[in-house]
Amino acid sequence: MNSPHRPDPHDFGTDLDGEQMVDGVNYGWLMRDHIARYEYVSRFCRGKRVLDVATGSGYGAAILRQRGAAAVVCVDRNETALDYAADRYGTDGLTWMVGDAYALPFEKEFDVVVSFETIEHLTEPEQFLMQCKKAMKDNGVLAMSTPENVGGPYVSRYHEIEFRREEFRALLERHFDSVELLGQRREMLLPIRLLGDLPTKYENRLYASARGSHRMFTFLDRCNKAPNLLAARLLGHPEHERARILPIDEPIEYSRFLKDHYCAMVGICRIPRITA
Repeated sequence: MNSPHRPDPHDFGTDLDGEQMVDGVNYGWLMRDHIARYEYVSRFCRGKRVLDVATGSGYGAAILRQRGAAAVVCVDRNETALDYAADRYGTDGLTWMVGDAYALPFEKEFDVVVSFETIEHLTEPEQFLMQCKKAMKDNGVLAMSTPENVGGPYVSRYHEIEFRREEFRALLERHFDSVELLGQRREMLLPIRLLGDLPTKYENRLYASARGSHRMFTFLDRCNKAPNLLAARLLGHPEHERARILPIDEPIEYSRFLKDHYCAMVGICRIPRITA
């Protein structure tokens, strides 16, 4: 494979708010979680032909290829993102295509279809899921993630829908005979706030007006979280434990420093259900 060069995120031509992430920018645990999802599903992709829908800046597709996928076809509607990805990760086993999530030009071509943090941005999730299903071989695997809605406002202003756990499970089960639902990341509660709401206010200003820097936000955010992270670790919930991808319905241990639910749901789907 081609050796990637050190990226200049400003060449990518996008705001860096975590909705379309760029390798080389420090997004903290958010970036690590995205990478962890790709690393988790790479076990299904070794020696396989893979479709990555809404590939974005391409780092996830590159992980799948590096972990042994025979070929990865990477689809996104953002041509600038695909140009960046092709330049950064090359074309050895990676094909970069402009495409529409509602009209994927494939039929029973892929052993594995991957689409992370995509479906919540769409107004017609059923149509998107049918397109993913159409692209899969009969014995294929679909891996899809989305935030878990536990009430309250959406986690992003860019989301069209956020599913509750049973809604997401029901959606997947309408299209697949076998659905395994996993949970990823217990987010921090912040009972100890050295800087109060300052990091959040700084982040909002950064994204709203492009004034400030990601580096400064990361510093402020870490200052606020440091005592909570230490307390969580002492209570047996270090970072690597909180970041694990686990069966979502298994009971989780109570902690006053961690939320009592996962941040994201990961669906692993097999055996497409036959529909008229």
